[in-house]
Amino acid sequence: MSQGLSEEELKVLIYEKEMECPLCKGKIIKKCVKGSRNRLIRTDVDLCPHYHKVNPLFYEVIVCEYCGFAQLNKKDEMPTPAEGELICKNVCMNFTQRHYHTFYTAEEAVERYKLALVNAIARNGTMGERAYILLKMAWVYREMEKQEEEIDHLIKARKAFMIAYQSEEFPIFELQEVVVTYLVAAISYEIGEYKEAKKWLSPLMMNKKLEVKLKDRCLVLKDMINKKISEENQKKNI
Repeated sequence: MSQGLSEEELKVLIYEKEMECPLCKGKIIKKCVKGSRNRLIRTDVDLCPHYHKVNPLFYEVIVCEYCGFAQLNKKDEMPTPAEGELICKNVCMNFTQRHYHTFYTAEEAVERYKLALVNAIARNGTMGERAYILLKMAWVYREMEKQEEEIDHLIKARKAFMIAYQSEEFPIFELQEVVVTYLVAAISYEIGEYKEAKKWLSPLMMNKKLEVKLKDRCLVLKDMINKKISEENQKKNI
């Protein structure tokens, strides 16, 4: 059972909404976590959230189990007719009907994110959207304690964010420029590229209009980066 909770406990925390698949017209069950009953414990340096009961990351993708249509809950717009054709051609034609547990496991969450990514690529979705999906996948792998997969997806997410930063208008998939800049710095730190992390963090430290909460995060990250760079320099001098 998801995160060690009983089915009865999960029923209290998660509610369902029915919607119609925009492609095959089949029934999709959209599951959402009740925020009021699920307290945030902490947030990692790259903004990965941790909750005391159930991980909302497991429920951030809607999937049609009949045709393979999938996208993030946060994406309100349904595919255009042209995008629908691309998804049908590149995803649905090769999709085998899939049934998920009532309450998703971490493995199922990863599978659903993969399907959302495949859909996004099929319909030529933005790099910002792809980066967002890859980052969420990395966070799920972190909970699964699969470090190799986590780092791999963090690297891919950072690359996609960098491309989006240079080529797309802000906000990038609901993320403002300062948040994307911070994420690239934080992800760089997580994958051990400390000088790159410092480079991306630098303009934020000089931004006098930065919100207090993000400014505080930047200060913490700055100290973490400087400590790692200092440790690396000490090793070189040995």
